[in-house]
This record gives sequence, C-alpha cells and structure tokens, in this order.
Amino acid sequence: MLVARPWVRHLPWSPTQGGSAVGPGHRRGNSRQPPHAASTEDPVPKSKVRKKPAGSSAGSVAARSGSTSSAAAQTSRVKVAGPSSPLYIGVMLGLMILGLLWIVIYYLWGQDIPVMNTLQGWNFLVGFGLMVIGLLMTMRWR
Repeated sequence: MLVARPWVRHLPWSPTQGGSAVGPGHRRGNSRQPPHAASTEDPVPKSKVRKKPAGSSAGSVAARSGSTSSAAAQTSRVKVAGPSSPLYIGVMLGLMILGLLWIVIYYLWGQDIPVMNTLQGWNFLVGFGLMVIGLLMTMRWR
C-alpha cells in the first residue's frame, strides 16, 4: 500500500525515481544527495569579498562621519611599535645572567668576598631581584 506524500511533488527529484529507493545515480557514502545533482557544484555559493576603500583607517571613519578636523583623524591612529633596540636586549639578558652569577658566586665564594659576607641571606634577594627585573623586561621586548 502506498502512502500519499504531498511533499514529494515539491522536491526536484523523487525518492522513487529510477526504480530504487535511492535512485540510479546513488554513490556509496553519500545517500543525502539527489541522483541528478552535479558533483562539482557547491551547495552553498561563495560570498564575495568586499574591497576596502583606499582611505579605510580609523582616521577615515571620523572623516566620513562629517568631521572636517584632520587633527582628530590624526590622533585616533595607533602607532605601531618597532622591534626593541639591541641595547634593551643586552640589558635584559645581562640582568638575568648577573642575578644568576650573583647567587652562584655567593654559594661558592661568599665567605671570602666582604660585601657578600655582610649581606648574608640578603644575597638571595639581590640575585633573584636582578633576575626578576630581567624577566619583567621580557614583557616589553619586541
């Protein structure tokens, strides 16, 4: 007994087309595609990429909104920071190495050096303090 399916006539293809339930153009693993659908055609068309206008920056938004002040447009631009100077990198690495050397020298020869002998346990604060300052400098390193 056949059941009336009113939605079948609205489909571009019929599930009973071709004598089988899936149709003559059935491919293994793709049972949802109708038999006559082209395999090279995308089901969803690609969207078009819009080109930005020549003056599309943060400053041009203010210019397009009606303000004629070029000073307002200039102040809204963000300056991109360049790479760090070699001097900054040298100081950063130098502080980290100096802190490490301070602690190593304190362990090995601390009793023979008068300054380290008077500081006693504060040598750890000096050594680790130098290393922490060097590590904090790495956050601003570009």
